[in-house]
Amino acid sequence: MHRQRQKRGRKVFSMGGTFLSSRSPHHKERIGHYRPHKTSLKVSGIEFPISPKQISLFEEQNPEISINLYAVDPVTEDLAFTIEYLSPHKDRQHHVNLLLLEEPEIGKSHYTWIRDMSRLIAHRTNRNGKTYVCNHCLHPFTTKQAHDNRLSYCQSHPAQQVKYPDADDSVLKFKSVQKQHPVPFYLVCDFESFLTPSNTVDDEEDDVDTSSGRIRTIDEYKVSGFCCYRVTSYPQYQTPSKVYSGADDVMEVFYLHVLNEMNIINWIVADNVEMLPFTAEQKAEFEAATICGNCEKPFTDDSHKVRHHCHISGEFLFPCCNNCNLQLKRIARS
Repeated sequence: MHRQRQKRGRKVFSMGGTFLSSRSPHHKERIGHYRPHKTSLKVSGIEFPISPKQISLFEEQNPEISINLYAVDPVTEDLAFTIEYLSPHKDRQHHVNLLLLEEPEIGKSHYTWIRDMSRLIAHRTNRNGKTYVCNHCLHPFTTKQAHDNRLSYCQSHPAQQVKYPDADDSVLKFKSVQKQHPVPFYLVCDFESFLTPSNTVDDEEDDVDTSSGRIRTIDEYKVSGFCCYRVTSYPQYQTPSKVYSGADDVMEVFYLHVLNEMNIINWIVADNVEMLPFTAEQKAEFEAATICGNCEKPFTDDSHKVRHHCHISGEFLFPCCNNCNLQLKRIARS
């Protein structure tokens, strides 16, 4: 029984593949069209019924055919499709798009030919007429020119799937409210440089390379010095500007200085100074607060009120919910 099922699967797939090659113009459902071609496909080493993983092996043995395989996305509630296999062969004589229909309850699956990609995903657009569908992202375009202009970009990336947001969550909102607060430290840098003639071009040569059409490099910027200043509102950590000028080691000295600044700032941030005692005004402000000073949402049992303070100076800043308090804590960077 198993052998008979294997033979039947081999026969069906072979005929289906030949069907893709021959493209019978009429009565495509009649098997008689394909009997003369049932041995024209090479299927050496392919197990039947064939799995999607073996499509690439089928393409290797049949260099005139390319296949894309799609399937119904079982995760989404609305009808959607996923790209199971995208052929890397773009210019073969015969190309076909297949749809994999699966019945997980009984463990069966079936390949069917997608005759018209526009009709398959017609529910995704309000256009009444034909659309031009990109096989790489399944996006429908209203004109062939728009499809062709986008095709090269899609082909340069792996297969993609466009997923639209839910109607209830379709508006982008700014959520990183902690980034509205000033950072405790940052570096301001300025470089000085001068132009030097390039050693790769003779004075008599043209500015444009006639062989390649590229513009020749005539002058190059050479860094001669830099100034770097640490900006902070904490007086105890303010330092004089670092000014340096030299011949060939300017960038090396600059990188070493920046790395040293990073280590010092990380050490300061990681010190985690405890909060100073409340003043009478700060205590009254904290007790009267009903909303978070960061996200401006009311305090709740799950998001209760805490004291947000500066971990560098120890000063109390504002009443804050516990969720925002964790996000606002400075973290040392490596």
